[in-house]
Amino acid sequence: DFPMLRKFTSDSIKLNVGGKTFMTTLSTLTRDPKSMLAFMFSGRFDAKPAEDGSYFIDRDPTHFRYILNYLRTGKFLPPESEYVLRELLLEAQFYCIQEIERILAFSSTESTLPGSCIISVESKYQEILGSWLRQDGRGNKNWSLIYSGTRDGFGASTFHWLCDNKGPTICLVKTTQEYIFGGYADVAWTCNEQYTNSASSFLFAFVSHGLGSEPFRAFAFNDSQLAIANRSDYHYVFGSGVDLFIVDNSQRTEISFSDWGHTFDLPPGKDAYWLNGQKNFQTTEVEVFARQ
Repeated sequence: DFPMLRKFTSDSIKLNVGGKTFMTTLSTLTRDPKSMLAFMFSGRFDAKPAEDGSYFIDRDPTHFRYILNYLRTGKFLPPESEYVLRELLLEAQFYCIQEIERILAFSSTESTLPGSCIISVESKYQEILGSWLRQDGRGNKNWSLIYSGTRDGFGASTFHWLCDNKGPTICLVKTTQEYIFGGYADVAWTCNEQYTNSASSFLFAFVSHGLGSEPFRAFAFNDSQLAIANRSDYHYVFGSGVDLFIVDNSQRTEISFSDWGHTFDLPPGKDAYWLNGQKNFQTTEVEVFARQ
């Protein structure tokens, strides 16, 4: 029989976390029964409010909104910054939110694409790509290099031999103009000569003609049924039109091309050739990563 519990049941709760006020409800604070907040407001702990009715928690309030929003919705969207991830892990441990601890332990700081010759382990683009994958619930770990043009050869048949039916993949390209871009395919590559529907796949650019070193990613805005094209005589093809097209032996000729905007969103104010400054390009490296 917990008299404190009866006191809280019909009341909203006012928290003072390190000097910042948060308003919430008893049901939110007790949603995770193993958390410190659930214990604090269970009635088993003699929680006494201050004169203004708030309950004080001596903790930095900077990241408390992540904790509270998770308790409200049951969903957790990790922040992009690796430094904030580390700080937030400490907060999750303090409040005993085991699910956030699990997600952050899975998400933290290992290289997203180990072994890449296009983006080095210490490159900021590793962190950016990892943050995009975390935002979409895909995680940024356990990717391995399954294909490299300079290592395995640039032939389309080799690409399909090593990359088909491997599940979701991350595809990277580097051109003779030092542009770096690629795509994430959440469906497997095949040689069935058909399009595959995918609303979750996306294209991205790290270094481009139109945006310099400003990262950009785009999802299919027009008919996601045409997001992924499977062609036995080419490497990977994203979109109809096509948005990104890597040909057989792309290191030899300037035939691969990007005609962006048919299926995937363009950057604001940019035309179809923003990626390279022209339609066609020649590659110096092509890489594909799959989950281990």
